[in-house]
Amino acid sequence: MRTLEAGRESGGLLLPDPVETSVQPSTPVGSRAIDGLGIGIDPPAWLVGGLDCIDAAARGVSAIRLADLSRDGMRIPVGDPDGRIDGVALVVTARTGGFEGMPVIDARRWPDPVTGVRRTLATLARV
Repeated sequence: MRTLEAGRESGGLLLPDPVETSVQPSTPVGSRAIDGLGIGIDPPAWLVGGLDCIDAAARGVSAIRLADLSRDGMRIPVGDPDGRIDGVALVVTARTGGFEGMPVIDARRWPDPVTGVRRTLATLARV
């Protein structure tokens, strides 16, 4: 991490650096909790955005959608061999981070939702 130059206004945005480091505002950005409002993780959306959904789950989430993203950008079931995340690690990490809710199997845009749900359940049977 490197800080913005002195005199620049801190807006709370993290900007990518061409050499793969992150920019951090020189003044830390504060946050506050809002009762009844939480963060939900949709792994395919996070992966498309280049974000780490496992890390986010470790920091505490209110909802988890169980779906994955194939290497060619298609939404697929958790446990699919072409997937990019470890569904068991996602759920276990979220539970460790304080998640107490029920994960939701998100079968939107799956070519065969019934088989996909079965695959997801079989994958998560180890949790």
